Amino acid sequence: MSSQKIVTSEEIKKLIEKTIRETIKEEFFKLRLELASEISEEEMREIERKYEKPDKKIVYSEKIEV
Repeated sequence: MSSQKIVTSEEIKKLIEKTIRETIKEEFFKLRLELASEISEEEMREIERKYEKPDKKIVYSEKIEV
């Protein structure tokens, strides 16, 4: 005898919503990566020279959910 679970339409709906949400998050992240500009090695060295260590003082802080 095999034990089969009966899946309700509400469970299917929740699973589909979760799957769609995860897919949209993944695609949005990929799009953000594609739109981010690349910098050259020279620009990166300049940034590292200019901003060696971050300042310990926090002027502004904000939390966001991603």
